[in-house]
Amino acid sequence: MINTFKKMDRIRKRYLGFAVSIFLVFAAIMASIFAFQYDIINKIHATNTRDEIIEIKKDFLEDTVNNTVRYISEIKTLNETRFLERIKRLLIFIEEHAGTYGIDHIKDYLESGGVNENLVIITKNQGGAVFFESPTAARHKDSEYAEHFFAREEMVYDGYTVIIG
Repeated sequence: MINTFKKMDRIRKRYLGFAVSIFLVFAAIMASIFAFQYDIINKIHATNTRDEIIEIKKDFLEDTVNNTVRYISEIKTLNETRFLERIKRLLIFIEEHAGTYGIDHIKDYLESGGVNENLVIITKNQGGAVFFESPTAARHKDSEYAEHFFAREEMVYDGYTVIIG
């Protein structure tokens, strides 16, 4: 190939040099355009990736909050159902003992451990004076909590008003 180049006449050598120079200039232009476009593409890709990661995190956070709210709602419903059942059982117990036992027997039963746990139980005589109140009712005596609980049952037993909530 070198021998062929040496044997070429001068005009052909110039033409070949000019063609190679033009080719190299076009190659350099194409390489610089590619490098410039590559940088722009990387910036766009980084921006889109960051935006997508933020969206994924938002979705994850939203799902986490919704699951937590749903869990709290389920626990609340479960506890409310449990308390309603306890109140219903207490009312049945009190009704079954009506006429057989005096209010002191009911008071002793309501004072026993576990029966009044987390329940507001207030027993008032006919004059409205408190005869018995559960520890939960006593804790919230100064607030209006005892008047605004989610479940409230009231019944009369041996002349006393029994409020359970």
